[in-house]
Amino acid sequence: MGAILLEGHLVVEDIEQWCLRKGRRGGIDAVLAVVFFNTDPAAEEYVRIKAHVAEKAGVGYWVCEISPEASSVEVQKQIQQLNENEQVHGILVQRPLPEHLNEPKIMASISPDKHVEEYCEGQPSNIAADALGRLLSEHGRSRVLCQSVVHVVGFGNIITDSFTSHMRRHYPRVSVSPSLPKVTSEQVDRPAVLITELHRGPGFIKPCMIRPEVRVIIDLGFYSTEEGIVVGDVDHAVFEKNGLAVAPTPGGVLPVLPWLMMERTIRAKRLLTRKESRFCCTCQ
Repeated sequence: MGAILLEGHLVVEDIEQWCLRKGRRGGIDAVLAVVFFNTDPAAEEYVRIKAHVAEKAGVGYWVCEISPEASSVEVQKQIQQLNENEQVHGILVQRPLPEHLNEPKIMASISPDKHVEEYCEGQPSNIAADALGRLLSEHGRSRVLCQSVVHVVGFGNIITDSFTSHMRRHYPRVSVSPSLPKVTSEQVDRPAVLITELHRGPGFIKPCMIRPEVRVIIDLGFYSTEEGIVVGDVDHAVFEKNGLAVAPTPGGVLPVLPWLMMERTIRAKRLLTRKESRFCCTCQ
């Protein structure tokens, strides 16, 4: 039988339909501005993927390319201009940032009203955690993170400090580690969820490396092979294991993320419009 695959296409379809219903209300397109450092071909590909999704969602898409040699102050100035631009409703700083930049300060400089990665309608909400929750809910597993020990392993563009903080705030048993938990013969009463972004190479996680109590694996790894095939942290042999549910790369959480960026941009536009209306009423 093998593992159950937790695919994200149904979540994507729901978000796409929502965007098409809500996006152009009021006669003004929502606009997402992406701050982009052209560091490698993969970064360009991510920009193109988001542009394609934005077009389908009816969201305007601005690319603000910044030199990888720019200083943190220069990047923050660009973000401040976007914060103040009334035509822009959502802002995303594309990771990874050049190493010399102060990433926490840069991310904190984005207005909460427009920060689509870390806020939704002005309220703190990590986008990757949101995507994960929606995927699990779509597959009838909305309670699994509350009921399990959650092992978050690795760090990168998706598993960030903000993601792990969100997980720890919302779920009771979350561990964070740079590497996989060791396989032991110790008996564990509670099932486990494994969330990975390891950067150890495609298909690094083999069946023998998965502890017996693990019931769900969320693969957030992303690699493009020389043949142009996208794969994740999890080796395909893992998909043959019975008793597992796997959100794979490609097809699991990752395709949901650009669509959530568009949904959050539309929600940000609605929030900013409401605030502007209240301000106008106050001034009259």
